[in-house]
Amino acid sequence: MIGIDDYSMCNEMFPDPFGNCCWINDDQVFVNVFHNYSRTHYHMIIDVRTRKIVGEVTSHVMNCNLKQFPYKSFYSVTRNMIYSFYR
Repeated sequence: MIGIDDYSMCNEMFPDPFGNCCWINDDQVFVNVFHNYSRTHYHMIIDVRTRKIVGEVTSHVMNCNLKQFPYKSFYSVTRNMIYSFYR
């Protein structure tokens, strides 16, 4: 869906995946992934009923080591904002 390859592999030292998600509402989920081969962070909102990306995929090349990855994401109904935390 976002045009990246499958070269990203989890680090053996960490049991956590290089991605996570959180629900925004009943139909939409925020998806957060890190492609470690290119050290690029991607995030998007996916509508689960239509199985399509809402809006655009956002990507950021990060100046980091391979031990960085998205650890947790939260959606705040009060602020209508998504918070993502990296290791």
